Amino acid sequence: MAVGEVIGSDPGPWFFDMDGNGTKSRRFATKAAAHKAGELFKAEYDKGGEFRQAVIKAENAAKAIESSDDGPSLGTQAAHADWLSRGGRG
Repeated sequence: MAVGEVIGSDPGPWFFDMDGNGTKSRRFATKAAAHKAGELFKAEYDKGGEFRQAVIKAENAAKAIESSDDGPSLGTQAAHADWLSRGGRG
C-alpha cells in the first residue's frame, strides 16, 4: 500500500491509505471520491512536518465524526473536502 492509495472493492465503501500501512481514511461512497481525497491527502502528507501532522489530524477528526452517533453530515464532508483542497489552510 502507498499513502493516498484507494482501498476497497465494489460496491464500496471506499477509503484511502493514510500511512502506507493500510490505515483507512473515512468512508467514501465512490472510488473516484476516495481517489481525489487520497491525492489531496498525499500532497499534504508528502510535505512532511507540520503539514503531515495537520492532514493526519484532520482526517482522524473526520473519521471520528463519521463514527459518531449522528454520522457525518454532507456539510461536514463538503467542508473537509474544501479544507483539503486548499491545502489544509484557512
